[in-house]
Amino acid sequence: MPVLILRERCDNLPHCFAASACPNQALLYDEEKKQVVVFPERCGDCRGPCLNFCDRYALKYAPSLEELRLLQAELDGTMTPEEIAQARLRLRQEEEARRREAVPEVTAEDFRQEVLQSRLPVLVMVDSPRFAVTKRLHPVLEQMARQYVGRLLIRRLNGDAEPELTAALRVRVIPTFLFFYQGQLVDGVEGAFSPAQLQQWVEQVLEQVSAPAAPDQAGKPAVRRGG
Repeated sequence: MPVLILRERCDNLPHCFAASACPNQALLYDEEKKQVVVFPERCGDCRGPCLNFCDRYALKYAPSLEELRLLQAELDGTMTPEEIAQARLRLRQEEEARRREAVPEVTAEDFRQEVLQSRLPVLVMVDSPRFAVTKRLHPVLEQMARQYVGRLLIRRLNGDAEPELTAALRVRVIPTFLFFYQGQLVDGVEGAFSPAQLQQWVEQVLEQVSAPAAPDQAGKPAVRRGG
């Protein structure tokens, strides 16, 4: 995650602990400038060990480079509060548009076409805007949608907006993940999962649907509780 330096707090020591902890060399001590400098474009997906090593709390992180630039403009006073608010609103709108494109939301009207009649397997996450845990899973689903292009479709179902369909699917817990293939519910799990656990389950079900079905495996699967 990108970071910026709060200059009024930084002591600019050559042996900066935060810089030494940075695995991507995004924080360095510049001998010529005699200060710690940051290259936020190098931060990547780093979880920010530098924040824990800076005892002067001179580092501030942002979820993206765009947000980082707004934070810097806010600190420098180069943008008015109104301009910053408008820019952040635009960023949120763009992020939501990207999310809808990567993981579209299905409704009761298009569920049959989007899910049951799909040529590819479909993973449906039943979520709700009332629960923060489902919002945290959205980026995970977006990444998986890109990873499984051509192998798997991923869709979201708003349980609050579609109560009848949610009840028909026997969803009791938010979030619930339902795996459909050839118009049938193949498997399902409920509860929050780590990205690694979710991907492991998806891989297992993909392997299951690609293998010939055994005679004793017929029947409607039960939705299992997550750990």
